[in-house]
Amino acid sequence: MFEVGSQQDKHSHQGAEQPIPVLRQLLRILSPRRSDGQPGYPFPSWKRNPASMLRDKGLVAFLRRIRLMNMLRLHYALWDSRFEPLETVPTSGLLHKEDLSPDDASNLGQASEYAPSPRLVVQWLVDGLNVDLSRFTFMDFGSGRGRVLLAAAERPLKAVRGIEFSGQLNQEAVLNISNYPVDRLVCADVQSVCEDALDYPLPEGDCILYFYNPFGADLMDKVVRRAVDTAQARHTRIIVIYYNPVHHNALSGETRLKPRRLSLISRLKLGLFSPYPIRVYEMVRG
Repeated sequence: MFEVGSQQDKHSHQGAEQPIPVLRQLLRILSPRRSDGQPGYPFPSWKRNPASMLRDKGLVAFLRRIRLMNMLRLHYALWDSRFEPLETVPTSGLLHKEDLSPDDASNLGQASEYAPSPRLVVQWLVDGLNVDLSRFTFMDFGSGRGRVLLAAAERPLKAVRGIEFSGQLNQEAVLNISNYPVDRLVCADVQSVCEDALDYPLPEGDCILYFYNPFGADLMDKVVRRAVDTAQARHTRIIVIYYNPVHHNALSGETRLKPRRLSLISRLKLGLFSPYPIRVYEMVRG
């Protein structure tokens, strides 16, 4: 188990000096924006009133949130923003669950808001598994606009699948996948489907299940248990990656899942630069 927009200043006089390149880059990191002016990273609501966060949660929780925000800013400003020209629909930003427009609203109460994972975090996780990736299908539950799918497809996986219950987000993911430069994809079999996580059949062969806190504890338990049951019946491997494991206790009753250790280099990278903690499990066959 591993745990780990500012406005441009207007000068009243002509000939005012522009910020030096280093300062300009620093300003971009501290307040990164998309080309449409929206924040390029998930923007926790507490930031508008940090004093209440400090008062209600305490200093340690406040400092953790400060680190979280800075890590999200860094990932977007230094890496993820570079991929926006390749995206038909920007994958950055935040959508609250009432804006997700699901085709089937029966599990809307279990859903979480949309916020994308940093690309580097996904790739460090996949690299750190130290398995023959060509044997594995990578599945992202709550795949949103497809950022994780495209990041994973830059690795030599057997296939990449996204399961998204919002028809709107799935359509945007399909556009991003279909228009993405083919020469950047090592895995050519990338698909996003609009379906309930409990209805989507587990693909044949070994699977990596990726969750970025997509839904509540009850649904998380049901989805993982169903996948493990299927894999056990087929005698195939299941690896579960849980990024931002808010409901990790929901998996504690699944005795067939055991903590899995990542490679040392991935643990170091994620420990230093992952915004959220991570838990990785593998099904024990026997």
